Amino acid sequence: MTPEPQTKLRDPQGHTRSDAVLYLVAILPELAEIAKMAGIEDLGQQIDQAANLARQALSRP
Repeated sequence: MTPEPQTKLRDPQGHTRSDAVLYLVAILPELAEIAKMAGIEDLGQQIDQAANLARQALSRP
């Protein structure tokens, strides 16, 4: 089985990588909150950092 090339822009359903990034930016804060409520503070902080980095990447031209 050959892996898909990294340059592929759309999946079979028509979603783009940008769609995936937007979805992640939307759900990462919720995942961080769940991790914190479960007592996994370090994971919650790491997820928060990932969300911030993703938001910053989206705001760049």
